[in-house]
Amino acid sequence: MKSQATQIEKGLYILEEAILLERLEKLKPQLDKMRAAYGKIERVDPTGPSYKRIRATVSKLHTDDLQIMYRAEIKWLSYEAGRKLKELGLISGPILIPRKYIK
Repeated sequence: MKSQATQIEKGLYILEEAILLERLEKLKPQLDKMRAAYGKIERVDPTGPSYKRIRATVSKLHTDDLQIMYRAEIKWLSYEAGRKLKELGLISGPILIPRKYIK
């Protein structure tokens, strides 16, 4: 039998997921614009100033916003959000990169 604390944690996790999905839906128009803009970029030099700006911007995001960015499947940004979440210990395992980014 699960302990009450475990059941509470599971319930909170489900609530957080629901809130996150709701926020993701509300941000859909902006995320679609970002997806379209970043989707046109074929390559980025990881040592260049543009990529450094992407990393700096993503690093400033709150963890909830990082999770939204990670799930939004926005080329370049989602990977960096996943990297930051992993760095913070909020995800484990490999950072998922959508197949459509890999050619």
